[in-house]
Amino acid sequence: QPDFTARRPGTVGLIDLEVNNTVFRPASQSSGNVTWSHGAGGFAQAGVVLVGDVQLAAFAETTGDTLVFGRELTTSGVLGLLQPALNAVVGANVLSTWSSQATVSGLTVLPGQVYEARFNVSSGPNLPVDLLESLTFGITNPEVDGALGGGAQTLDVLGLLTLGDASSTGDYVFQFTSSAALSSLTFSFDAESAVSLGLLGGAAGNQNVLTFSGFEVVAVPEPGSIALGGIAGIALFLRRKRRE
Repeated sequence: QPDFTARRPGTVGLIDLEVNNTVFRPASQSSGNVTWSHGAGGFAQAGVVLVGDVQLAAFAETTGDTLVFGRELTTSGVLGLLQPALNAVVGANVLSTWSSQATVSGLTVLPGQVYEARFNVSSGPNLPVDLLESLTFGITNPEVDGALGGGAQTLDVLGLLTLGDASSTGDYVFQFTSSAALSSLTFSFDAESAVSLGLLGGAAGNQNVLTFSGFEVVAVPEPGSIALGGIAGIALFLRRKRRE
């Protein structure tokens, strides 16, 4: 899969506070049979004349076999002299939004065959996931349906994560079928938070809000797995297996 980051760039020479909550989406990138599209919204920047600037930005990033939705606070210049800009950025009304889609080609998905998608999702250290407003996942192919119950192509997984003061983690499994033979699948991941930077764990460095890993899709009951190319094995989730 391609390793790349979506993060709104700052403006050179900016002094006054700027807030931009629209989703920044650079061009898609491909590697092998996987094409990723990332988008991240929620950005604030302020500066001090002849000193430097402060930026707060949401980012979506794929690295290796993981997908990360995060936020970062960066400073350029002498930190002690940037306190007015830091206060302005941290106190700004920044609404963080993350959206990523992965399309995997070269597959052999058989009609009527039951498949099981598995993955892990965890929130950042000391980040209560109830501070998130939404967290959804889906397979966007119209031919795909849940194997049990049917009908749903997206799932609100936020309620499945444990709420609390510590970071939350969970292993998920979803069984699905397709009504037609498919050679590609598209997976979509979306999350949103409207809480302040302070509530999201402080004002320093990078912060991984959500991390997705351990992706695979296997045919059921056959033990073989579909080669989706690392992270692209995410799908919908019917049930959760709690981490011990």
